[in-house]
Amino acid sequence: MDGVLALMVETLVGKQVAQSLICFNKYMSRFRLKNGFTLIEVIIVVTILAFLAIVLLSTVSKQRVKGEDARVKSDLERLKIAFEDYYNDNNCYPPDTWFDEASDCGSGNLSPYLSSIPCDFRDGVPYHLDHPEGGTCGSFALYANFRNEEDPSAFDVTSQTGGSYNYAVSSTNISLGAPDTGGDTGGETDGYYCSAQGNCTTIPTGRTCSPTFADADCGGTPTNKCPLSDVDPDCNL
Repeated sequence: MDGVLALMVETLVGKQVAQSLICFNKYMSRFRLKNGFTLIEVIIVVTILAFLAIVLLSTVSKQRVKGEDARVKSDLERLKIAFEDYYNDNNCYPPDTWFDEASDCGSGNLSPYLSSIPCDFRDGVPYHLDHPEGGTCGSFALYANFRNEEDPSAFDVTSQTGGSYNYAVSSTNISLGAPDTGGDTGGETDGYYCSAQGNCTTIPTGRTCSPTFADADCGGTPTNKCPLSDVDPDCNL
């Protein structure tokens, strides 16, 4: 057995076991067939191949989990945009009754803002929806769980009903304590604009609105927001 193979065996099984295998291999070498292998050499090769297979399977499994979590994150971001669009037209966020049964998955309740409601494909149930601000429709939070808890976007959060999750998105008027990953966390806003309903509301993620305002009164007062001339009914992508 050459030095390289001996070192590989020592790394895999430990020094003492490796020395025993080396001694056994020297004993078995007297039974080596011409141009053949001893039994111990065959065992060592099989062990190395098994080790490499375990490493490969572990890597593939981690990548699959990351892909699944990315899909969950995409679902919640699409729902968040649809919720903001719905609010702009109805001055209220969608009810939680649209997210409480498996039959809600794929429904068109959010149409035309979203053609069908996405659900967690891993268990076939809707993402959990809360209205944190006193249960009213003036705010919302959507919760999910990542399988990869080391994802930089993951954070521990508890829903209003006591459920434990590690990822969530919310309306921009509340903060769930999400980490700052360089993107929209649901707790900050880039400004406000006047919707078609005359409401001073936050600019939806990925949208361009005009005109925009830095204050929550859209340049007016708490009792007189959004002059008609400032309304932008489209707020385009």
